[in-house]
Amino acid sequence: MKGEQDKDVAVEMVRKSKELYPGLTSMSFDKGFYSKVDKDGQNNHSRIEALEVRAHLPVKGRRNKAAQERESKEAFVVARKQHPAVESAINALESHGFDRCPDKGTPNFERYAAMAISASNIHHLGAIIMAREIKVLRRKRKSA
Repeated sequence: MKGEQDKDVAVEMVRKSKELYPGLTSMSFDKGFYSKVDKDGQNNHSRIEALEVRAHLPVKGRRNKAAQERESKEAFVVARKQHPAVESAINALESHGFDRCPDKGTPNFERYAAMAISASNIHHLGAIIMAREIKVLRRKRKSA
């Protein structure tokens, strides 16, 4: 995303995600992905909805009555409550070495990203194994 903002890539990101995952029906976004009406008379929300994906896209700034009504629907609220999990996953990648990429070029960036994701997954697996071991130790203490 060199020289681009979130709002500039939102529709293309949904289009590519829909190609990779045809069953995709809903996506949640940050406020940065919202765009006002452009020269064609559309915004990112309507363009994404045209791709048959429900866009949970909050409006920047003060909401008008229509935006307030749309954002207070149950499906929107449920999707927005799942959004912190995505932010948490991003933070986990950053804490496992992906906050800065010292390598230059797309292939090096992709390799670096794969290593950060692998490190995060190994950390998660370690937590699962430790939880199982603790559970076994607690059972042994109860039976003793």
